[in-house]
Amino acid sequence: MSILAACPPGVRLMLTRMAKSWSRKVLRWRRRMIRLQRRDPERPELIDSTRQRLSPQAGLTTKPAYVFPGVEAPLLVSIVIPCFNYGRFLPETVRSALRQTLAAEVIVVDDGSDDAETISALAALGAEKRVRIIRHETNLGLPSARNSGISAARGEYICCLDADDTIEPTYVEKCVALLRSDPSLGFVYSWVRSFGDNSSLWRTRDFDIEAALFENHTSVSALFRRDDWMICGGFDPSMRSGYEDWEFWLRLAQLGRRGRAVPEELLNHRRHGRTLLHEADQKRRQLMATIRDKNRRVFEDSSWRGRIRTVAAAFVPDQPFSALARVSRDETDARPHLLVMAPWLPIGGAEALLAEILNSLKTHWRLSIVTTEPGDQALTPVFLAITPEVYHLPNFLDRRHWLEFVAALLASRGTSAILSSGSPFLYANLAEIKSRFRGLTSYDILHNDAAEGHLASALDAKSSIDHFIAVSESIGHSLAQGGARTEAVAVIPNGIDYAAVFNPQRIERDAARARYGIEDGSFVIGFAGRMSEEKNPLAFLAVAAPILAAHREARLLVVGDGPMTAAFRKAARRAGVTDRLHYVPSLDRLAMPEFYAACSILVMVSRFEGTPLAMLEALAMGCPVAATDVGDVALMISEDVNGFIAPTSTPEALTPRIAKLVADQAALTRMRIAARRSIVEAGRSADAMLSAYRALIGQPLEHDTAPTSRSAERPTLPS
Repeated sequence: MSILAACPPGVRLMLTRMAKSWSRKVLRWRRRMIRLQRRDPERPELIDSTRQRLSPQAGLTTKPAYVFPGVEAPLLVSIVIPCFNYGRFLPETVRSALRQTLAAEVIVVDDGSDDAETISALAALGAEKRVRIIRHETNLGLPSARNSGISAARGEYICCLDADDTIEPTYVEKCVALLRSDPSLGFVYSWVRSFGDNSSLWRTRDFDIEAALFENHTSVSALFRRDDWMICGGFDPSMRSGYEDWEFWLRLAQLGRRGRAVPEELLNHRRHGRTLLHEADQKRRQLMATIRDKNRRVFEDSSWRGRIRTVAAAFVPDQPFSALARVSRDETDARPHLLVMAPWLPIGGAEALLAEILNSLKTHWRLSIVTTEPGDQALTPVFLAITPEVYHLPNFLDRRHWLEFVAALLASRGTSAILSSGSPFLYANLAEIKSRFRGLTSYDILHNDAAEGHLASALDAKSSIDHFIAVSESIGHSLAQGGARTEAVAVIPNGIDYAAVFNPQRIERDAARARYGIEDGSFVIGFAGRMSEEKNPLAFLAVAAPILAAHREARLLVVGDGPMTAAFRKAARRAGVTDRLHYVPSLDRLAMPEFYAACSILVMVSRFEGTPLAMLEALAMGCPVAATDVGDVALMISEDVNGFIAPTSTPEALTPRIAKLVADQAALTRMRIAARRSIVEAGRSADAMLSAYRALIGQPLEHDTAPTSRSAERPTLPS
């Protein structure tokens, strides 16, 4: 007898009906899954955001296009700064807007300020020709103030900047470049650095409609198109309590606009006491309900969100940066322009040398720095202290657009010369660049002559390079052997400041060691270099480990980071030396003299070098150097006088010679004295080196660097 038959009639009927209902639901679910499997995947919606938008029916429709240069958009960018009683911050904010590398009109909206300091600040700004001031008689709120400024704006693109925040000089230029390179984009922004009451970094993310339902990952100062602002109705005046920008991005997204974040700290958000953001966070539930109510379809219709996510660029622009080439910053800076190109800006000898060279040239040259390889850019702050114009191309452009962006930089700056520090991108494109820009002088610094280095690429481009700069005699010889014109090769040996910076009399050795946790009486074997194949950090361990095994007083002091860091740490554990390894990923350059002072000997087992700065710095600090025979090392290191040399094939030959010094303090003292003397007597000073660079890359003649393919006319902003 079945269980169902044993049930009372009423229960049996209920169970039968439930079973039929579930059967129908399962059948409908199976049919739906079959339809989904058969249905073609959602095709992307190819959009030109300048002239098209998504319609409410999820198709494309045309829109008015306010495109620069035109009657509706005579300017490229307008920066709108609403202000209510923020006069104590306003001048700094306006200065940051006026310092942009891409010229923009600046509109300050006084939203009914009644504070004396603000009224005074606005009066002072009224005398600035490049600033327009709009006044509200009463305080209407932040959304209305933004809308007033945008209504009066004349730019194709809008940036709304809060009166207590600032933007870095390249912010607008990078955002506009990204917008113009991708026709599916509608708003672009950057990471945000907080300063003032506290410091933090908000790593904003590319806009995603699903994530945006719960969190705002877009900064308030994103650049967007003025015509999109008009179509979607601007900022909602009723949302004066906060989150009005979040709600605006959701409406922009429903026009078919994608958002992108530039992964750089280009917007500075000031933290000071209690602000509107604090008030908004306290009302989050109420404000989110308002946002949901105003954008009900995007919250409730998943198919609509799916359509928004399919938006893609309809085409790849041919010359996306022609507008950037025509609009540059204020041209009162009379210095000639030097474009500097490097693969990246990690902590390394070549990059430290480049920083010194540029710091020496900046008095007479206006500088822009372009890097072309993704990865470690740890020295960027050092270069930003030299020039605000630093462009890491992988951060904001696809590779296919790099050449055109560089051409736009050259056109907008009227560049006189290009200086490359081993840039593969420039080697590959220099001939094309010089064919477009007449009279452009090119310089290339070579840091080594290894087969796996940049020598072969430099020689392939030798017909386009006017001046090769070799940092060592061996590199100069290799260039000549490779066919470079003799008159085009200059040898400028690396030098350091051994009088003021790398001077052992300035540093107390025991105190330096104590800062690294190293005991008095230890024999310290040092390594300073990037954790990479060319620096050979695993060979350093192979040289040092036997010494540590035989001498308990031996220690390792290592500074450096890179792709081989994990392998180095693992090898150190395997060798059983981690308890005597003092490892520092990176050090400020000003801390390096103390590092060398803490070392008994510096070991360099590089596979290739030119004239390594670490060697010169260590010798100047009275630290002997044990090195492989690369580059010009043999010109500076004398065996058993100020160091030791071994063939690159057998770096372990250094081990027994270093080991002898552990117990021979007299020999170590003798080598210390000789190390310092070798640098002083060779005259390897930074002054001599930098004088040679200034003489070679001197004040240029007036060259015609206008692009041959199009006009370099740059209109000025109307007052």
